[in-house]
Amino acid sequence: MLEDRMGKRLPLSWFQRVAAEVLARHGIVMEDEWPVHDDAGQHVASLDLANVALKVGLECQSIEYHATAADVAQDIHRKRTLRRMGWDVTELWWSDLDRIDAVVDDLMLAFERARRLGL
Repeated sequence: MLEDRMGKRLPLSWFQRVAAEVLARHGIVMEDEWPVHDDAGQHVASLDLANVALKVGLECQSIEYHATAADVAQDIHRKRTLRRMGWDVTELWWSDLDRIDAVVDDLMLAFERARRLGL
């Protein structure tokens, strides 16, 4: 396993690791912890998982970090900024693991949209 991960980013959360593994079983492999910066070089977000070439991200959401009004407001601002930068971001909550086919469909639609736009 260590050899497999050499030279690659390691996910920060267990949820992210589970998400990456489940998506890989569906043929979707994404980069871990992808930093996104604006034109001025300011850090906008670290996407939990990302298809960088197509600018499609996945954020693994949990109640622990995304439940308060302030958290929600921060998430909305970050997602709007990412959208303006051309990123399409899908959310994944723990409960979504029970409906992973729908999440896979959402990601496939995002990939297809990006391809049509020529990204």
